[in-house]
Amino acid sequence: MVKNEVKKYFKRRFAAQPKLKLDLDAIFFKSIIAVDSEMICRVFSEQEILEAVKQCGSYKSPGPNGFNFHFIKNNWDVMGLDIVRAMYYFQGSYFARVMPHSSHWCLRGIIIPPPQ
Repeated sequence: MVKNEVKKYFKRRFAAQPKLKLDLDAIFFKSIIAVDSEMICRVFSEQEILEAVKQCGSYKSPGPNGFNFHFIKNNWDVMGLDIVRAMYYFQGSYFARVMPHSSHWCLRGIIIPPPQ
């Protein structure tokens, strides 16, 4: 008797839930104008990348390589071209394959804020 009740309890508890079907046809999402869309999707310029680096705190580490932004800022003339190439690679071929195009605007706003 107890065994059957325990079995029924866990069967109900772990039974597959019905799939929830969402209907988004009646919901209107905000969208941006074409000019803003083009600004978001265009390739970063070298100047934009340099400005983004300059805006970062000097003692923040950009990644596991251990170089902080103070080092990068002071050595931009030596390593700036490599950073720009890495950003072009990320934004171009790699980013286009890995991230859906609609997610690009989100990352773009994080890396380089839009002009005021």
